[in-house]
Amino acid sequence: MKHKEVKSDIPKRILKYLRTIGPTTYTELKTNLDVSNPVLSYHLNTLKEKQMIEFEKRGRQKFYDISKESKIKVENKNAFLINMYEEYFDEILSEEFNLDFLDKNFESIGKMVSALLFYLIFKSMETGHNLIDHFDVKELSSTILWHICRKTYNNKQNETFKKMLLEFNFDDFFKEIKKINGKPQKEIQEMFAIINDIYPRDMYFLKSESPK
Repeated sequence: MKHKEVKSDIPKRILKYLRTIGPTTYTELKTNLDVSNPVLSYHLNTLKEKQMIEFEKRGRQKFYDISKESKIKVENKNAFLINMYEEYFDEILSEEFNLDFLDKNFESIGKMVSALLFYLIFKSMETGHNLIDHFDVKELSSTILWHICRKTYNNKQNETFKKMLLEFNFDDFFKEIKKINGKPQKEIQEMFAIINDIYPRDMYFLKSESPK
């Protein structure tokens, strides 16, 4: 079942609330986040499947909290920020991704990635802790590639592509992409052209230096 609220910032709000408040009951989450039962249940189940949250039964009530796995992975607010970036990428690309969207938003997405990288560089220098390892290019690339596939290829191919991307099997993924001719390849060239128009000097250098 789909809900309008599903494509919202509710997952971020749930995670932020649990990170701030700690173990919380379903009723408290529903009251404080002001969401319906179906929508809250949907997002709690999704976050649990991603191993980002967990719950503990106390009597008849369930208390939700950030999962132990996430607490290990999210060692500080800077690492948590990376997770939020991944969620944000997934959110903005999920429905609108197409050539028009890319043309209008590619530069903004590029600035987001650059800002995140420089933030981590300078924050690492400021704190003395290595935060660069939290900049996971594979995660971001996998998210963007998946949304390109959803809009460009058929459902049968997408199941294969999705499995490869979830496993970060980029070698086989790109080999399969190269085998496909016709409209998908044309759209890839159009995406390349958009990026070329936005960053002409950078693309000229990259093309001249890249292996043939």
